[in-house]
Parts: sequence; C-alpha cells; structure tokens
Amino acid sequence: MLFLRVCYPELEIVMNLKKPKIEIKKFKPIRWIMGPILLLSYSMTFAQPLPMSDSEEDETDDIIYTNLRSILESREELANLINENAFAEAYPIAFGLTEMLMMEFGEESEEYANGMQDLAIIQRNLGLYEDSIQSLYVVIEYNYNAEGSFSEKNIFPLQTMGANYYDLEDYQAAFTTFEDARLISRRTLGLLNEVQLEIMRYQSNLLIQRGDIESGIALQNEALRLARRASSDDYDKRIDFLYQYADWFFGVNQWERGRGLLIQVLDMQRAYEGEESPNIIRTYRELGTSYRRQQFNDQNGLGYLLRANRIISRNPDTIDAVEKALLYRDLGDWYTAFSRVTDGGNQYLRAWEVLRNEDGSYPEILTEWFAEPVPVIQRRPNQRGLTNAEDERGLPGIVIADYFIDETGRTREIEIIESSPEGFKDGTVYASIRDTRYRPIMIDAIPMSSDKRTETFSYLYIPTLSEMN
Repeated sequence: MLFLRVCYPELEIVMNLKKPKIEIKKFKPIRWIMGPILLLSYSMTFAQPLPMSDSEEDETDDIIYTNLRSILESREELANLINENAFAEAYPIAFGLTEMLMMEFGEESEEYANGMQDLAIIQRNLGLYEDSIQSLYVVIEYNYNAEGSFSEKNIFPLQTMGANYYDLEDYQAAFTTFEDARLISRRTLGLLNEVQLEIMRYQSNLLIQRGDIESGIALQNEALRLARRASSDDYDKRIDFLYQYADWFFGVNQWERGRGLLIQVLDMQRAYEGEESPNIIRTYRELGTSYRRQQFNDQNGLGYLLRANRIISRNPDTIDAVEKALLYRDLGDWYTAFSRVTDGGNQYLRAWEVLRNEDGSYPEILTEWFAEPVPVIQRRPNQRGLTNAEDERGLPGIVIADYFIDETGRTREIEIIESSPEGFKDGTVYASIRDTRYRPIMIDAIPMSSDKRTETFSYLYIPTLSEMN
C-alpha cells in the first residue's frame, strides 16, 4: 500500500469595500508533500480471503502504483494550470482527479474531500457558484464526521460558501454561513482570533450591501474592539489593525471615524518612533488622501501630504523609494483634483524618476499606477427627478457621451451622442464628465492622451403627468 500526504495552502477571500464583492483574491497552486512511499508486504495484519501468488501481488502493486502515479501527474498538471489562472482548462482535470481519488481512497476519505475542495475553488473562479456550493457541502460533511461540529478545517469551506451565496445574491444565506464560520473560529481559535475579524468584515459589507448601514458599522466597531484586545501587547499588529479599519471606514464614507483611527496611529508613532520616523510618511499620506477620496478640498488634506514630503526632504537617503513614489503620486492626484495653479504632472514625473532603474527602465508598479486614466475626483450627475427600482412609476432613461482625457487629466471634446428622454439629463451628465479629473496615462514617464471613451448614465425617472397618460 502506498502512503500519501496532501498539503493545502491557505486561500484568501477578500471583499472589495468600495464596490462590495467577495472574491477569491489569490489561488496558490496546491503542493503535494510526499512522505515516504512505503510498499508494505503482504504479511500485514489484514486478513486475506485467499493467499495470493507472487505474480498476483506484483500485479496488485503495479495497479496501485499506476493509479497513484496518475493522481500525481494530474495533480501536477492541475497545479500548473491554476498557477496560470487557466481555470477553464483546470476544471475537467480537477473533476477527473476527484473521480480517481474517490476510486482509490473512497468517498469518505480525507483525500477525496481535499480534492473536492480544490474543485470547489475552481468552480468558484469560473462563476459556477451553485456547483461550488455542492462541492463544499461534501468537504464540510467530511470534516464534520471526522472531527465533529466545530472542526477548524470547516472555517475556510464555510467562508468560500458564504462568498458563493453572496455572488448569487442570497445575502441571508451568505450572512448565516459566515456566522457559522465565525462561531467555529471562536470555538477552535479563541475569542480574539484574527480569522473571526476577517469574517466580521465580510458580514459588515453584506449588511451595508443590503442597506443596513447602521448595523454594518456597529459590527465593524465590535470587530475593532476585538482587534484592539487581540493586539494589546503587539505594537506592529495594533498599527496594522488601525490602518485596516481606517480604510474600511473610509470605504463606507465614515470619514471622520477613519481619520480618528489614523490620528491614533500618528500619536503612537510619534511617541514610540519619533517625529521623523519613515513610518509616519504613510500615516500622513493616508490622512491627506482621505480628504481627496471624500472629494473635500480641505487644506488639512494638502497639509498632511506636505508634512510627509518634508520628512522625505530632510531624510532623503533613509526613505524607501516606493514610499517616496507613493507620496509623489498622491501629491500629483491632489493637485490634479483641486489646483488650478499647480500641475500634478510634475509630481507624477517625480514618482517615475525616483523609481527609475539604473539601466533607464521602470518597474512594473508604475505601469499599474499609470496604464489607464484613474479618476482622482469624480463628479456625479444630479439626481433630481430620479427614482429607484422600487418605485413602480419609474421610467428608464439614458445618456451616452463620448470624450477624451488629455495629458493633464482633464476631459476634452465631450459629446452627447444619445439621450432619452432627449435633453432631460444631458446638461448634468455633460457637467459631471467635464468636472471629473483623472490621473493621466503615462508611458515611460511621458504623459499621454487617452483614446475616445464612452460614458453611459442609465437611470429611472419620475414621469410627468402627460407621460403617465
């Protein structure tokens, strides 16, 4: 008999706070860890119905070896496809692998359950949410039977199942499933475990997505209290938690709450690291940027960014180059968004310059920042006269506009190409495009104009009496 051990690395589920969506952020290839491959002799203590000849034993060993070799080969191929995000190609292999695992080890084996978990993740990546849920039920049932109601191994499958329910817009089932995962985490990992905090973040976003903003914020405040207790003796972890929760509160427009947490970080850094600590640059930068994210042209925002810049100017050789580039990028975003005098382009060029390699090339991170126009302040069309889908009176309307973005991040050549009802929202859509500012495209430190872009504004409006008749 051959002995195999399978190791499954953790997969991370995240929810985008700005546009709530739970998704598998990263899928790492599954690694097989081979223990000693032991060929046990037929003198094992298992009772044999009939003694086998040497040739029969050799034939049985060959079959076992061939089957397990097929499993290993399929596993290796599957890992390579997953590493390439080729989930469509990986799906039939994963499905076939589960069949082989079932035949070799049985439906109630750990190997089969682990194979089904892999299949569920692939199904999820392909948008086969209901199939993924069914696969995860197999995993959860196995862990339940093998280790009891509070098996720690069920935390991840339940999180993934909750994500599937979310994408199917079954928010109640998603919330309940996340709650089950949270309960198990509390029982197995302790009341202050970090997995629980992650689950509570998903639940908070679910509540907000359903329109229960007050409950979502309350749950996240509870999570913050737990995070403080969990990090009471760990300075770095406390700082990291405060950054995370500040960003979450910014994502749900709780600007003062988020800034209050960053001020706490700033006070801790000043007390323990000193006024010139390189770590303070990030705190100043995130404080300043929060005002722009709020679309609030407050001098406190620019002031925080300039304080970070002064620390860099006084300590140019001790500050990480990426941290410098991040600040220059965010200063460029501020000036592009709010200033009529100072051009953000100079700051963007500084970001490119500080990260330029010795051979004159530029790192990939700059392409990520500047490959496409990024709105640094976004104006919305006026909502006057509009309604929502719950209003039976609502009639559909649409405005479609073309425009370009120039090298400074401003929109040009705006043209309304379709409008219904004609003229009803043309003016406000035109103004919103005109007043929106972008971080421009840059290629090898050269600002570029965009290709023609099309904006579609769909809405429901309250009809006039004549339209109703």
